[in-house]
Amino acid sequence: MSIALKLTFARLIAPILLISNFGYSLSKDSNEFQNIRRNLGHVIYSQMKEKFQVYCSEPTESEAFPINHFDMHINAPRRATLAEARALGLALINQFLQIANDQLQLRPYLKTYPLTHQQLSLTIYFQGKYGHHSDGSIHTVFFASDPQCLNDQGVFSYLTFDPNTFGSTTLCKESYDEANKQNALDSVANPEIHKSHPSEEIYDDLLSNYREKIQMELRLDCWSLGGVAPNNLEIIGAKFVSKRKANLKNARKLMMSISEELLNDINRNEQIRPYLTEYPFSASRLNIHLDFVKKSLGSHYEDGSMHSVTLSNGKISYFRTSTEKQEKKLGYTDKILVLEEPFEVACQTVTKSRKSFFNLFSSGKGKAE
Repeated sequence: MSIALKLTFARLIAPILLISNFGYSLSKDSNEFQNIRRNLGHVIYSQMKEKFQVYCSEPTESEAFPINHFDMHINAPRRATLAEARALGLALINQFLQIANDQLQLRPYLKTYPLTHQQLSLTIYFQGKYGHHSDGSIHTVFFASDPQCLNDQGVFSYLTFDPNTFGSTTLCKESYDEANKQNALDSVANPEIHKSHPSEEIYDDLLSNYREKIQMELRLDCWSLGGVAPNNLEIIGAKFVSKRKANLKNARKLMMSISEELLNDINRNEQIRPYLTEYPFSASRLNIHLDFVKKSLGSHYEDGSMHSVTLSNGKISYFRTSTEKQEKKLGYTDKILVLEEPFEVACQTVTKSRKSFFNLFSSGKGKAE
C-alpha cells in the first residue's frame, strides 16, 4: 500500500475511532460510569442518613442512554402524618437533585442538565420496630412523573395500610406544585422528625404483645393488625389465618377467643385508657377476619367446612366453603354464608357451651378424650 493511500485511509478511519472511543467512554457498562454511580450512591446514602435519618438504596437510572430518569427508594424508620410525609418527600427530592447536579463527572451521562424533579421517581416506606404502621398514619409515599411529557409536574400519592383488607389504600394524591403550596402552609419545621403522640408507643406495645400471644396460644398466623388511631383509638382491625379445618361450632369459639382476648387486653390496660374513644372498648369497634386454609397449599378447603368468619359492626358472619356439587348448581363461588348473629349472642352461646362442658365433667358423667 502506498504512503498516500495509507494517509488517506488514516484520515478516513480516525473520526470513526474517535466516535467509537467517545461512545465507549460514555457507556453505562464502562468502569468509569460504574465508579461514578457507586460514588453517587455513597454520597446520597450518607447525606440522606445524616440529614433526614432515612436509609436510601442506591438510586437506579433509566435504561435509555443518555440518562433521563432516576429512581430512588427510601426507608424511614418512623411514623409520619400526611404533613410530615409530604415535607419529607419534597426535602428528599431537593436533596437528591442538589447532590446529583453537583456531580461534575455525572453530567456527560445525562440527557439534560440540570436534573429536575420531573426526572425523578421516589418511594418512601415508613416502618417502626414492629413493621409497618396500621393506625391511619402514612404507610408509603410515591412520587412519579412522565419524563416524556414536558408539562407533567409529577404526582405524589400517599398510602395508608388497611388491616381489614391486608392491603394499602390511597389516602390522597396531589401534584408537585400542590404539594409545595400545602407544605408552605403546614410549616413542618423538621421533616426528619415525627412529632409523636403519647399513645403511639403504648398502642404499638399492646398490639405486639397481643399478636404474639394469639400466635403462640391459638396457633394462628396474624397477617395484619392495627386500627384507626389519629389521636384516640377508634377501631381495631385484624386478619388471622388458621391452618386447621373447622366446623361452625369451633369457628365460633375461635372467633370469640380472638375478640374477647383483644377486648380484655385493651380494657385492662390503664395506660391506653385515656386514649380510647370509649371505655370500655366494645366489640362494635372491632373488624376481625379469620380464614381457614390448608396447611400445605394455603388455599381454602373445598369440602363444605368453614371458609372464614368475620366480625364487623358488632355482627359475626360465618362462611363455609362450597363443594363441587354446589358450584355446579349455584355457579362458581368460593364461600357460602351460613349464619349471621350479634356478637352478644355468639358470646352467650359459647358461654353456655363452656358451662355445659364443665357441668358434664364435674358430675363425673363425662370422659376426657
